[in-house]
Amino acid sequence: MLILLSLPFAFATSSAFILDTVTNTRKTISYRDRKICNRGAFEYLKYRLKKRYEVILVLNEHKWYTGTLSWSFRDPFHLFKNDRKFVIVKNVLQQAFEKWSNSSRGALLFKDLSPSDRTTGTTDANFDVLFAKYAHGDKESFDGFGGIVAHSGYPIEGIIHFDGSEYWSIDGRNGLDLRYVALHEIGHALG
Repeated sequence: MLILLSLPFAFATSSAFILDTVTNTRKTISYRDRKICNRGAFEYLKYRLKKRYEVILVLNEHKWYTGTLSWSFRDPFHLFKNDRKFVIVKNVLQQAFEKWSNSSRGALLFKDLSPSDRTTGTTDANFDVLFAKYAHGDKESFDGFGGIVAHSGYPIEGIIHFDGSEYWSIDGRNGLDLRYVALHEIGHALG
């Protein structure tokens, strides 16, 4: 069973669309003034669709107020031993951002602001993308191989981090498929 949710990229909205892909039915639900759990900036909304499916929406008070967002890929922890692998991963990330842009039919555009010095450069991009191991300067340390593989912040935090302890691949054959994990994490960062 696949249920798709649409929260238009965390722009100001007060409803969500749910599509049940088995029955091909679409429902609109309103979550205005429906605070279920008070956990900082987040609200959790449970919605039951025909008593068989339960959908949990995570709502965040922060939004992106523009359709043009920037991203930067860097290697501050020197995990990439050569430029070739770094460029391959950067191309995979570029394709993931392009897929989000294409699926939005141009409502979202992404600009690459990666620094020329991948290890010491800083960034003013909306999304700071990097690979790290264990504690790496944010609130969520990685746990090494086999656990948490990536994390990202909700708008406007702008982080997309991948665990450098994992075995990554670009085709899913010999490790985690970076293409799909990147798409997933970008989705979180968009809202």
